[in-house]
Amino acid sequence: MCLRGLSARLGCCTRRLVACCAASAALCHGIREHRVYRALRCLILMCAMVAIGARSHTVTVGAQAPGAWAQPMLLMQGAGIASAVSGSPSVSYPVLVPDTAEGVHALWVAVYDAGAAIGDTLFYSFWDGMAWSVPVDIVHTPGELVWVPQVAIAPDGLLYVVWTDGSGQVWYTRAPSARAGSVRAWPEPAPASVGLASGLAISADDASRVHLAYCAAGDDHGVYHATFSEAEGWSRAAYVGETGNTASRFAECRLGMAFDARERLHLVWGQSFFQVAPVYYSRSDDGGLSWRSPLEVDKWDGRYAGLYAPGRPNLVAIGRDEVHIVWFGAPEGERWHRWSADGGNTWGSSEPVSTQLRGFMEPPAMAADSAGRLHLLSRGWIDEGPSGTFYTFWQEGQWSPLSLIDKHVHYAGNYSTAGGGEFASLAITSGDTLHATWEVGLAEIWASRVEVGGPAMAVRTPPATEGPVAGRVGTTSAGPRETPQSLSVATRSREPAHIVPDSAALRHGSGVQPVLLGGLAAAALVGAALLLQSLRGNTHA
Repeated sequence: MCLRGLSARLGCCTRRLVACCAASAALCHGIREHRVYRALRCLILMCAMVAIGARSHTVTVGAQAPGAWAQPMLLMQGAGIASAVSGSPSVSYPVLVPDTAEGVHALWVAVYDAGAAIGDTLFYSFWDGMAWSVPVDIVHTPGELVWVPQVAIAPDGLLYVVWTDGSGQVWYTRAPSARAGSVRAWPEPAPASVGLASGLAISADDASRVHLAYCAAGDDHGVYHATFSEAEGWSRAAYVGETGNTASRFAECRLGMAFDARERLHLVWGQSFFQVAPVYYSRSDDGGLSWRSPLEVDKWDGRYAGLYAPGRPNLVAIGRDEVHIVWFGAPEGERWHRWSADGGNTWGSSEPVSTQLRGFMEPPAMAADSAGRLHLLSRGWIDEGPSGTFYTFWQEGQWSPLSLIDKHVHYAGNYSTAGGGEFASLAITSGDTLHATWEVGLAEIWASRVEVGGPAMAVRTPPATEGPVAGRVGTTSAGPRETPQSLSVATRSREPAHIVPDSAALRHGSGVQPVLLGGLAAAALVGAALLLQSLRGNTHA
Protein backbone atom coordinates (compact mmCIF):
# COMPACT_ATOMS: atom_id res chain seq x y z
CA MET A 1 0.00 0.00 0.00
CA CYS A 2 1.36 3.43 -0.88
CA LEU A 3 2.38 5.92 1.84
CA ARG A 4 -0.37 8.32 0.83
CA GLY A 5 -3.04 5.71 1.44
CA LEU A 6 -1.41 4.59 4.69
CA SER A 7 -1.24 8.16 5.96
CA ALA A 8 -4.89 8.75 5.11
CA ARG A 9 -6.05 5.62 6.91
CA LEU A 10 -3.93 6.40 9.98
CA GLY A 11 -5.29 9.95 10.01
CA CYS A 12 -8.82 8.62 9.86
CA CYS A 13 -7.99 6.17 12.64
CA THR A 14 -6.65 8.97 14.82
CA ARG A 15 -9.74 11.13 14.33
CA ARG A 16 -12.09 8.25 15.15
CA LEU A 17 -10.01 7.26 18.16
CA VAL A 18 -10.04 10.80 19.55
CA ALA A 19 -13.79 11.00 18.98
CA CYS A 20 -14.33 7.67 20.69
CA CYS A 21 -12.24 8.68 23.70
CA ALA A 22 -13.99 12.04 23.96
CA ALA A 23 -17.39 10.40 23.84
CA SER A 24 -16.30 7.87 26.44
CA ALA A 25 -15.11 10.64 28.74
CA ALA A 26 -18.38 12.51 28.31
CA LEU A 27 -20.40 9.43 29.09
CA CYS A 28 -18.34 8.71 32.19
CA HIS A 29 -18.35 12.30 33.45
CA GLY A 30 -20.61 12.60 36.42
CA ILE A 31 -20.63 8.87 37.23
CA ARG A 32 -19.98 9.89 40.85
CA GLU A 33 -23.53 11.30 40.90
CA HIS A 34 -25.26 8.23 39.42
CA ARG A 35 -25.89 4.74 40.56
CA VAL A 36 -24.03 1.60 39.47
CA TYR A 37 -26.51 0.65 36.69
CA ARG A 38 -25.78 4.01 35.03
CA ALA A 39 -22.08 3.15 35.17
CA LEU A 40 -22.75 -0.25 33.63
CA ARG A 41 -24.75 1.39 30.85
CA CYS A 42 -21.80 3.69 30.26
CA LEU A 43 -19.49 0.70 29.94
CA ILE A 44 -21.82 -1.00 27.43
CA LEU A 45 -22.02 2.14 25.31
CA MET A 46 -18.23 2.51 25.33
CA CYS A 47 -17.76 -1.09 24.18
CA ALA A 48 -20.31 -0.58 21.41
CA MET A 49 -18.49 2.52 20.22
CA VAL A 50 -15.16 0.68 20.20
CA ALA A 51 -16.73 -2.14 18.19
CA ILE A 52 -18.20 0.31 15.67
CA GLY A 53 -14.83 2.02 15.34
CA ALA A 54 -13.07 -1.28 14.71
CA ARG A 55 -15.69 -2.38 12.18
CA SER A 56 -15.43 0.88 10.29
CA HIS A 57 -11.78 0.13 9.56
CA THR A 58 -12.34 -3.29 8.01
CA VAL A 59 -14.00 -1.75 4.96
CA THR A 60 -11.81 -2.19 1.88
CA VAL A 61 -10.53 0.99 0.33
CA GLY A 62 -10.56 1.69 -3.41
CA ALA A 63 -7.72 1.21 -5.85
CA GLN A 64 -4.45 2.98 -5.18
CA ALA A 65 -1.15 3.16 -7.00
CA PRO A 66 0.86 -0.09 -6.95
CA GLY A 67 3.62 -0.30 -4.38
CA ALA A 68 7.20 -1.45 -4.85
CA TRP A 69 7.96 -4.79 -6.47
CA ALA A 70 9.37 -7.42 -4.16
CA GLN A 71 13.00 -8.41 -4.55
CA PRO A 72 13.01 -10.79 -7.55
CA MET A 73 13.57 -14.49 -6.82
CA LEU A 74 15.42 -16.94 -9.03
CA LEU A 75 13.08 -19.91 -9.55
CA MET A 76 15.42 -21.95 -11.77
CA GLN A 77 18.86 -21.73 -13.25
CA GLY A 78 19.76 -24.04 -16.11
CA ALA A 79 23.11 -25.08 -14.64
CA GLY A 80 23.74 -28.80 -14.97
CA ILE A 81 21.04 -29.42 -17.60
CA ALA A 82 22.52 -30.76 -20.85
CA SER A 83 21.60 -28.58 -23.80
CA ALA A 84 22.35 -28.28 -27.47
CA VAL A 85 21.52 -24.55 -27.53
CA SER A 86 24.91 -22.87 -28.00
CA GLY A 87 26.36 -25.47 -25.66
CA SER A 88 24.62 -23.84 -22.69
CA PRO A 89 21.72 -24.80 -20.41
CA SER A 90 18.26 -23.72 -21.49
CA VAL A 91 15.13 -22.71 -19.58
CA SER A 92 12.43 -20.62 -21.22
CA TYR A 93 8.78 -19.68 -21.72
CA PRO A 94 7.40 -19.23 -18.17
CA VAL A 95 3.59 -19.11 -17.93
CA LEU A 96 1.40 -18.33 -14.91
CA VAL A 97 -2.21 -19.03 -13.97
CA PRO A 98 -3.87 -17.99 -10.67
CA ASP A 99 -5.49 -20.63 -8.51
CA THR A 100 -9.01 -20.23 -7.15
CA ALA A 101 -7.33 -19.60 -3.79
CA GLU A 102 -4.39 -17.26 -3.23
CA GLY A 103 -1.98 -19.55 -5.05
CA VAL A 104 -0.31 -19.23 -8.43
CA HIS A 105 0.73 -22.08 -10.72
CA ALA A 106 3.93 -21.51 -12.71
CA LEU A 107 5.22 -23.68 -15.54
CA TRP A 108 8.19 -23.32 -17.86
CA VAL A 109 10.24 -25.29 -20.39
CA ALA A 110 13.73 -26.70 -19.89
CA VAL A 111 16.19 -28.82 -21.89
CA TYR A 112 17.38 -32.16 -20.51
CA ASP A 113 18.55 -34.14 -23.50
CA ALA A 114 21.35 -33.13 -25.83
CA GLY A 115 19.81 -32.53 -29.21
CA ALA A 116 16.62 -30.90 -27.93
CA ALA A 117 16.19 -27.58 -29.70
CA ILE A 118 14.63 -25.35 -27.05
CA GLY A 119 13.06 -27.62 -24.45
CA ASP A 120 11.86 -31.16 -23.85
CA THR A 121 10.66 -30.87 -20.24
CA LEU A 122 7.97 -28.96 -18.34
CA PHE A 123 8.76 -27.72 -14.85
CA TYR A 124 6.18 -26.71 -12.24
CA SER A 125 6.26 -24.52 -9.13
CA PHE A 126 3.49 -23.21 -6.85
CA TRP A 127 3.13 -19.94 -4.93
CA ASP A 128 1.08 -20.67 -1.79
CA GLY A 129 0.80 -17.06 -0.59
CA MET A 130 4.06 -17.29 1.34
CA ALA A 131 6.77 -18.74 -0.92
CA TRP A 132 7.45 -20.60 -4.16
CA SER A 133 7.86 -24.36 -4.03
CA VAL A 134 10.99 -26.08 -5.25
CA PRO A 135 10.41 -26.78 -8.97
CA VAL A 136 9.57 -30.30 -10.09
CA ASP A 137 9.70 -31.65 -13.64
CA ILE A 138 6.19 -32.92 -14.40
CA VAL A 139 6.53 -33.80 -18.11
CA HIS A 140 9.52 -35.12 -20.04
CA THR A 141 9.27 -35.86 -23.77
CA PRO A 142 12.52 -37.50 -24.95
CA GLY A 143 13.31 -36.51 -28.47
CA GLU A 144 10.31 -34.21 -28.80
CA LEU A 145 10.10 -30.44 -28.56
CA VAL A 146 7.92 -28.77 -25.90
CA TRP A 147 7.13 -25.40 -27.42
CA VAL A 148 4.85 -22.45 -26.60
CA PRO A 149 3.11 -24.04 -23.58
CA GLN A 150 -0.20 -22.52 -22.55
CA VAL A 151 -2.02 -23.15 -19.27
CA ALA A 152 -5.56 -22.73 -17.92
CA ILE A 153 -7.43 -23.78 -14.79
CA ALA A 154 -11.07 -24.87 -15.03
CA PRO A 155 -13.76 -24.26 -12.38
CA ASP A 156 -13.75 -27.98 -11.56
CA GLY A 157 -10.16 -27.61 -10.33
CA LEU A 158 -8.32 -29.27 -13.22
CA LEU A 159 -5.15 -27.60 -14.46
CA TYR A 160 -4.61 -27.99 -18.23
CA VAL A 161 -1.39 -27.54 -20.22
CA VAL A 162 -1.10 -27.60 -24.03
CA TRP A 163 1.92 -27.21 -26.32
CA THR A 164 3.23 -28.09 -29.76
CA ASP A 165 6.10 -30.36 -30.76
CA GLY A 166 8.56 -29.99 -33.62
CA SER A 167 6.04 -31.15 -36.22
CA GLY A 168 3.24 -28.85 -35.06
CA GLN A 169 1.29 -31.61 -33.29
CA VAL A 170 -0.68 -30.28 -30.30
CA TRP A 171 -0.21 -32.19 -27.04
CA TYR A 172 -2.03 -31.82 -23.73
CA THR A 173 -2.08 -33.09 -20.18
CA ARG A 174 -3.92 -32.09 -17.02
CA ALA A 175 -3.93 -32.66 -13.27
CA PRO A 176 -6.04 -31.66 -10.27
CA SER A 177 -4.74 -28.24 -9.30
CA ALA A 178 -4.65 -29.33 -5.65
CA ARG A 179 -2.09 -32.02 -6.56
CA ALA A 180 -0.23 -30.37 -9.41
CA GLY A 181 3.03 -30.37 -7.45
CA SER A 182 3.12 -34.17 -7.51
CA VAL A 183 4.62 -35.92 -10.54
CA ARG A 184 2.18 -38.78 -10.03
CA ALA A 185 -0.79 -36.45 -10.55
CA TRP A 186 0.11 -35.82 -14.20
CA PRO A 187 -0.76 -38.52 -16.78
CA GLU A 188 1.36 -39.06 -19.85
CA PRO A 189 0.73 -36.38 -22.50
CA ALA A 190 -1.77 -37.23 -25.23
CA PRO A 191 -2.13 -35.76 -28.73
CA ALA A 192 -5.06 -33.40 -29.18
CA SER A 193 -7.48 -34.35 -31.95
CA VAL A 194 -6.91 -31.13 -33.88
CA GLY A 195 -4.75 -30.09 -36.81
CA LEU A 196 -1.10 -29.07 -36.80
CA ALA A 197 -0.49 -25.70 -35.17
CA SER A 198 2.10 -22.93 -35.08
CA GLY A 199 0.64 -21.05 -32.10
CA LEU A 200 -1.86 -21.73 -29.31
CA ALA A 201 -4.18 -20.06 -26.81
CA ILE A 202 -6.23 -21.79 -24.12
CA SER A 203 -9.03 -20.80 -21.74
CA ALA A 204 -11.82 -22.47 -19.73
CA ASP A 205 -15.50 -21.55 -19.44
CA ASP A 206 -17.89 -21.79 -16.49
CA ALA A 207 -18.89 -25.33 -17.50
CA SER A 208 -15.23 -26.45 -17.22
CA ARG A 209 -14.91 -26.90 -20.97
CA VAL A 210 -11.45 -26.07 -22.27
CA HIS A 211 -11.25 -23.85 -25.35
CA LEU A 212 -8.27 -24.12 -27.67
CA ALA A 213 -7.53 -21.64 -30.45
CA TYR A 214 -4.63 -22.19 -32.83
CA CYS A 215 -3.07 -21.02 -36.08
CA ALA A 216 -3.03 -23.97 -38.42
CA ALA A 217 0.26 -25.13 -39.93
CA GLY A 218 0.51 -27.01 -43.17
CA ASP A 219 -2.21 -26.97 -45.78
CA ASP A 220 -5.10 -25.82 -43.55
CA HIS A 221 -4.15 -22.17 -43.31
CA GLY A 222 -6.12 -20.02 -40.91
CA VAL A 223 -7.17 -19.83 -37.28
CA TYR A 224 -9.29 -22.58 -35.72
CA HIS A 225 -11.12 -23.22 -32.45
CA ALA A 226 -11.93 -26.48 -30.65
CA THR A 227 -13.17 -27.50 -27.18
CA PHE A 228 -12.33 -30.32 -24.80
CA SER A 229 -14.28 -31.80 -21.90
CA GLU A 230 -13.57 -34.85 -19.78
CA ALA A 231 -16.90 -36.39 -20.81
CA GLU A 232 -16.83 -35.72 -24.56
CA GLY A 233 -13.17 -35.36 -25.50
CA TRP A 234 -12.14 -33.02 -28.33
CA SER A 235 -14.69 -31.35 -30.56
CA ARG A 236 -14.23 -30.87 -34.27
CA ALA A 237 -12.16 -27.76 -35.01
CA ALA A 238 -14.14 -24.80 -36.39
CA TYR A 239 -12.67 -22.18 -38.72
CA VAL A 240 -12.38 -18.68 -37.23
CA GLY A 241 -10.56 -16.58 -39.83
CA GLU A 242 -7.47 -16.08 -41.97
CA THR A 243 -3.97 -15.32 -40.77
CA GLY A 244 -3.17 -13.06 -43.69
CA ASN A 245 -0.08 -15.01 -44.68
CA THR A 246 0.09 -18.37 -46.45
CA ALA A 247 3.72 -18.16 -47.58
CA SER A 248 5.22 -20.02 -44.62
CA ARG A 249 4.30 -23.54 -43.53
CA PHE A 250 5.15 -22.75 -39.92
CA ALA A 251 4.37 -19.07 -39.48
CA GLU A 252 5.30 -17.66 -36.09
CA CYS A 253 1.72 -17.11 -34.97
CA ARG A 254 0.68 -15.93 -31.49
CA LEU A 255 -2.85 -15.71 -30.08
CA GLY A 256 -4.62 -14.21 -27.06
CA MET A 257 -8.01 -15.45 -25.85
CA ALA A 258 -10.31 -14.54 -22.96
CA PHE A 259 -13.90 -14.77 -21.75
CA ASP A 260 -15.70 -11.66 -20.54
CA ALA A 261 -18.27 -11.60 -17.72
CA ARG A 262 -21.04 -12.23 -20.28
CA GLU A 263 -19.29 -15.48 -21.33
CA ARG A 264 -18.46 -14.09 -24.77
CA LEU A 265 -15.18 -15.42 -26.13
CA HIS A 266 -12.66 -12.91 -27.52
CA LEU A 267 -9.71 -13.87 -29.71
CA VAL A 268 -6.77 -11.95 -31.22
CA TRP A 269 -3.96 -13.28 -33.40
CA GLY A 270 -0.92 -12.11 -35.34
CA GLN A 271 2.42 -13.31 -36.67
CA SER A 272 6.06 -12.32 -36.56
CA PHE A 273 7.44 -8.98 -37.68
CA PHE A 274 9.00 -10.22 -40.93
CA GLN A 275 5.87 -12.06 -42.15
CA VAL A 276 3.98 -8.86 -43.00
CA ALA A 277 0.56 -10.11 -41.86
CA PRO A 278 -2.16 -8.07 -40.09
CA VAL A 279 -3.25 -8.42 -36.48
CA TYR A 280 -6.86 -9.68 -36.36
CA TYR A 281 -9.62 -9.82 -33.73
CA SER A 282 -12.85 -11.85 -33.59
CA ARG A 283 -15.57 -12.72 -31.06
CA SER A 284 -17.88 -15.66 -30.45
CA ASP A 285 -21.20 -15.25 -28.62
CA ASP A 286 -22.01 -18.98 -28.49
CA GLY A 287 -18.96 -20.61 -26.95
CA GLY A 288 -16.99 -20.89 -30.16
CA LEU A 289 -19.64 -22.46 -32.40
CA SER A 290 -19.67 -19.39 -34.64
CA TRP A 291 -17.42 -16.35 -35.00
CA ARG A 292 -17.78 -12.80 -36.23
CA SER A 293 -15.91 -11.72 -39.32
CA PRO A 294 -12.36 -10.84 -38.23
CA LEU A 295 -11.53 -7.18 -37.59
CA GLU A 296 -8.20 -5.90 -38.86
CA VAL A 297 -6.61 -4.32 -35.78
CA ASP A 298 -3.41 -3.19 -37.50
CA LYS A 299 -1.62 -3.87 -40.80
CA TRP A 300 1.74 -3.23 -42.43
CA ASP A 301 2.05 0.15 -44.16
CA GLY A 302 4.41 3.09 -44.53
CA ARG A 303 4.56 3.67 -40.77
CA TYR A 304 6.76 0.57 -40.40
CA ALA A 305 10.53 0.60 -40.86
CA GLY A 306 12.54 -2.05 -42.64
CA LEU A 307 11.20 -5.59 -42.18
CA TYR A 308 9.00 -4.65 -39.22
CA ALA A 309 5.25 -5.35 -39.35
CA PRO A 310 2.52 -5.74 -36.68
CA GLY A 311 2.49 -8.94 -34.65
CA ARG A 312 2.68 -10.85 -31.36
CA PRO A 313 -0.61 -9.56 -29.86
CA ASN A 314 -2.31 -10.37 -26.57
CA LEU A 315 -5.79 -9.67 -25.21
CA VAL A 316 -7.59 -9.27 -21.90
CA ALA A 317 -11.31 -8.86 -21.11
CA ILE A 318 -12.34 -6.80 -18.06
CA GLY A 319 -15.83 -7.11 -16.61
CA ARG A 320 -18.80 -7.28 -18.96
CA ASP A 321 -17.70 -5.06 -21.84
CA GLU A 322 -14.05 -3.91 -21.74
CA VAL A 323 -11.66 -5.61 -24.15
CA HIS A 324 -8.01 -4.55 -24.52
CA ILE A 325 -5.52 -5.57 -27.21
CA VAL A 326 -1.78 -4.87 -27.07
CA TRP A 327 0.65 -5.78 -29.86
CA PHE A 328 4.04 -4.89 -31.31
CA GLY A 329 3.53 -2.11 -33.83
CA ALA A 330 5.10 0.77 -35.76
CA PRO A 331 7.72 1.72 -36.46
CA GLU A 332 10.04 -0.96 -34.99
CA GLY A 333 8.13 -3.13 -32.56
CA GLU A 334 6.85 -0.47 -30.15
CA ARG A 335 3.93 -1.56 -27.92
CA TRP A 336 0.53 -0.37 -29.16
CA HIS A 337 -2.88 -0.48 -27.47
CA ARG A 338 -6.47 -0.46 -28.67
CA TRP A 339 -9.59 -1.07 -26.61
CA SER A 340 -13.35 -1.45 -26.80
CA ALA A 341 -15.92 -0.36 -24.20
CA ASP A 342 -18.80 -2.36 -25.68
CA GLY A 343 -17.51 -5.91 -25.87
CA GLY A 344 -15.75 -5.55 -29.21
CA ASN A 345 -18.60 -4.03 -31.21
CA THR A 346 -16.71 -0.76 -31.73
CA TRP A 347 -13.10 0.15 -31.09
CA GLY A 348 -11.18 3.28 -30.24
CA SER A 349 -8.12 4.43 -32.13
CA SER A 350 -4.73 2.77 -31.74
CA GLU A 351 -2.37 4.50 -29.32
CA PRO A 352 1.18 3.68 -28.20
CA VAL A 353 1.71 2.26 -24.73
CA SER A 354 5.12 3.88 -24.86
CA THR A 355 7.05 5.59 -27.65
CA GLN A 356 10.30 4.34 -26.09
CA LEU A 357 9.87 0.64 -25.30
CA ARG A 358 10.41 -1.67 -28.24
CA GLY A 359 11.88 -5.03 -29.26
CA PHE A 360 10.02 -7.86 -30.99
CA MET A 361 9.81 -10.32 -28.08
CA GLU A 362 7.06 -12.73 -27.06
CA PRO A 363 3.61 -11.11 -26.62
CA PRO A 364 3.17 -8.63 -23.75
CA ALA A 365 1.70 -10.20 -20.61
CA MET A 366 -1.53 -8.59 -19.32
CA ALA A 367 -3.82 -8.97 -16.32
CA ALA A 368 -6.67 -6.96 -14.74
CA ASP A 369 -7.09 -6.37 -11.00
CA SER A 370 -10.33 -6.16 -9.01
CA ALA A 371 -10.51 -2.39 -9.54
CA GLY A 372 -10.64 -2.89 -13.32
CA ARG A 373 -7.13 -1.59 -13.86
CA LEU A 374 -5.04 -3.12 -16.67
CA HIS A 375 -1.46 -4.22 -15.92
CA LEU A 376 1.16 -4.96 -18.58
CA LEU A 377 4.57 -6.62 -18.42
CA SER A 378 6.91 -6.88 -21.40
CA ARG A 379 10.50 -7.74 -22.11
CA GLY A 380 12.27 -5.20 -24.30
CA TRP A 381 14.61 -2.26 -24.39
CA ILE A 382 14.75 1.48 -24.72
CA ASP A 383 17.06 2.98 -27.33
CA GLU A 384 20.16 4.39 -25.67
CA GLY A 385 18.74 3.14 -22.38
CA PRO A 386 18.23 -0.02 -20.34
CA SER A 387 16.81 -3.35 -21.41
CA GLY A 388 14.89 -5.75 -19.22
CA THR A 389 11.43 -6.47 -17.82
CA PHE A 390 9.24 -3.38 -18.06
CA TYR A 391 5.96 -2.81 -16.21
CA THR A 392 3.16 -0.27 -16.67
CA PHE A 393 -0.55 -0.01 -15.87
CA TRP A 394 -3.50 1.62 -17.64
CA GLN A 395 -6.08 3.62 -15.71
CA GLU A 396 -8.56 6.30 -16.77
CA GLY A 397 -7.29 6.29 -20.32
CA GLN A 398 -3.59 6.70 -19.58
CA TRP A 399 -0.55 4.46 -19.20
CA SER A 400 1.70 4.99 -16.20
CA PRO A 401 5.43 5.68 -16.68
CA LEU A 402 7.46 2.57 -17.41
CA SER A 403 9.28 0.91 -14.53
CA LEU A 404 12.12 -1.60 -14.90
CA ILE A 405 11.33 -4.24 -12.28
CA ASP A 406 14.62 -6.14 -12.66
CA LYS A 407 16.81 -3.05 -12.61
CA HIS A 408 18.88 -4.22 -9.64
CA VAL A 409 18.95 -7.96 -10.40
CA HIS A 410 22.42 -9.48 -10.75
CA TYR A 411 21.90 -12.27 -13.25
CA ALA A 412 24.05 -15.34 -12.70
CA GLY A 413 24.85 -15.59 -16.40
CA ASN A 414 26.78 -12.30 -16.38
CA TYR A 415 24.35 -10.73 -18.81
CA SER A 416 23.96 -7.03 -19.13
CA THR A 417 20.77 -5.99 -17.38
CA ALA A 418 18.10 -8.40 -18.65
CA GLY A 419 19.98 -9.20 -21.83
CA GLY A 420 18.77 -12.04 -24.03
CA GLY A 421 15.31 -12.74 -22.63
CA GLU A 422 11.99 -12.72 -24.46
CA PHE A 423 9.33 -14.35 -22.26
CA ALA A 424 7.21 -12.86 -19.46
CA SER A 425 3.92 -13.72 -17.74
CA LEU A 426 1.47 -12.13 -15.26
CA ALA A 427 -1.23 -13.34 -12.87
CA ILE A 428 -3.49 -11.68 -10.27
CA THR A 429 -4.44 -13.28 -6.93
CA SER A 430 -7.12 -12.05 -4.52
CA GLY A 431 -7.71 -9.16 -6.89
CA ASP A 432 -4.87 -7.11 -5.44
CA THR A 433 -1.57 -8.98 -5.78
CA LEU A 434 0.22 -9.05 -9.12
CA HIS A 435 2.68 -11.88 -9.80
CA ALA A 436 5.28 -11.79 -12.59
CA THR A 437 7.71 -14.29 -14.07
CA TRP A 438 10.26 -13.80 -16.83
CA GLU A 439 13.14 -15.57 -18.55
CA VAL A 440 16.67 -14.30 -19.10
CA GLY A 441 19.11 -15.59 -21.68
CA LEU A 442 17.40 -18.99 -21.99
CA ALA A 443 19.15 -19.76 -18.69
CA GLU A 444 17.20 -18.30 -15.74
CA ILE A 445 13.56 -18.04 -14.61
CA TRP A 446 12.77 -15.19 -12.20
CA ALA A 447 9.67 -14.13 -10.26
CA SER A 448 8.45 -11.10 -8.33
CA ARG A 449 5.17 -9.64 -7.06
CA VAL A 450 3.60 -6.35 -6.02
CA GLU A 451 0.53 -5.19 -4.10
CA VAL A 452 -1.48 -3.18 -6.60
CA GLY A 453 -3.96 -1.59 -4.18
CA GLY A 454 -7.19 -3.00 -5.65
CA PRO A 455 -10.11 -4.09 -3.46
CA ALA A 456 -9.34 -7.49 -1.99
CA MET A 457 -11.54 -10.31 -3.25
CA ALA A 458 -12.84 -13.26 -1.27
CA VAL A 459 -10.62 -16.33 -1.41
CA ARG A 460 -12.34 -19.47 -2.66
CA THR A 461 -11.16 -22.97 -1.86
CA PRO A 462 -10.39 -25.01 -4.98
CA PRO A 463 -12.94 -27.78 -5.56
CA ALA A 464 -11.85 -31.37 -5.09
CA THR A 465 -12.23 -32.95 -8.51
CA GLU A 466 -13.54 -36.46 -8.01
CA GLY A 467 -12.73 -39.44 -10.19
CA PRO A 468 -9.77 -40.29 -12.43
CA VAL A 469 -8.14 -38.05 -14.96
CA ALA A 470 -7.71 -40.14 -18.09
CA GLY A 471 -4.49 -39.97 -20.05
CA ARG A 472 -2.77 -41.89 -22.78
CA VAL A 473 -0.86 -43.83 -20.12
CA GLY A 474 -1.97 -44.07 -16.48
CA THR A 475 -4.62 -42.27 -14.47
CA THR A 476 -4.72 -40.16 -11.36
CA SER A 477 -7.42 -39.23 -8.86
CA ALA A 478 -7.86 -35.95 -7.10
CA GLY A 479 -7.64 -35.64 -3.36
CA PRO A 480 -6.78 -33.08 -0.69
CA ARG A 481 -4.40 -30.34 -1.78
CA GLU A 482 -0.81 -31.48 -1.75
CA THR A 483 1.03 -28.21 -1.33
CA PRO A 484 4.64 -28.62 -2.47
CA GLN A 485 7.17 -27.97 0.22
CA SER A 486 9.06 -24.74 -0.14
CA LEU A 487 12.34 -26.25 1.05
CA SER A 488 12.48 -29.77 -0.34
CA VAL A 489 10.42 -31.73 -2.82
CA ALA A 490 11.21 -35.17 -4.20
CA THR A 491 11.63 -34.73 -7.94
CA ARG A 492 12.81 -36.62 -10.97
CA SER A 493 15.17 -33.78 -11.81
CA ARG A 494 18.75 -34.63 -12.66
CA GLU A 495 19.88 -31.42 -11.02
CA PRO A 496 18.09 -29.64 -8.16
CA ALA A 497 16.54 -26.31 -8.94
CA HIS A 498 18.55 -23.38 -7.62
CA ILE A 499 16.44 -21.18 -5.36
CA VAL A 500 17.69 -17.80 -4.18
CA PRO A 501 16.16 -16.83 -0.81
CA ASP A 502 13.81 -13.91 -1.15
CA SER A 503 14.21 -11.21 1.47
CA ALA A 504 10.51 -10.42 1.04
CA ALA A 505 9.24 -14.00 0.80
CA LEU A 506 6.34 -13.40 3.14
CA ARG A 507 3.26 -11.81 1.66
CA HIS A 508 3.28 -8.11 2.59
CA GLY A 509 -0.02 -7.49 4.32
CA SER A 510 -1.21 -4.13 5.51
CA GLY A 511 0.07 -3.12 8.92
CA VAL A 512 -2.76 -0.66 9.40
CA GLN A 513 -5.36 -3.08 10.75
CA PRO A 514 -3.32 -4.23 13.79
CA VAL A 515 -2.58 -0.57 14.62
CA LEU A 516 -6.25 0.32 14.43
CA LEU A 517 -7.42 -2.59 16.54
CA GLY A 518 -4.61 -2.05 19.04
CA GLY A 519 -5.47 1.62 19.41
CA LEU A 520 -9.17 0.94 19.83
CA ALA A 521 -8.47 -1.76 22.36
CA ALA A 522 -6.29 0.68 24.29
CA ALA A 523 -9.13 3.20 24.27
CA ALA A 524 -11.44 0.58 25.73
CA LEU A 525 -8.96 -0.21 28.51
CA VAL A 526 -8.53 3.46 29.34
CA GLY A 527 -12.29 3.89 29.44
CA ALA A 528 -12.67 0.86 31.68
CA ALA A 529 -10.00 2.19 34.05
CA LEU A 530 -11.77 5.56 34.27
CA LEU A 531 -15.04 3.76 34.93
CA LEU A 532 -13.52 1.68 37.71
CA GLN A 533 -12.04 4.78 39.31
CA SER A 534 -15.42 6.51 39.13
CA LEU A 535 -17.19 3.55 40.69
CA ARG A 536 -14.73 3.54 43.55
CA GLY A 537 -15.40 7.28 44.00
CA ASN A 538 -19.16 6.60 44.22
CA THR A 539 -18.59 3.88 46.78
CA HIS A 540 -16.72 6.20 49.12
CA ALA A 541 -18.98 9.19 48.55
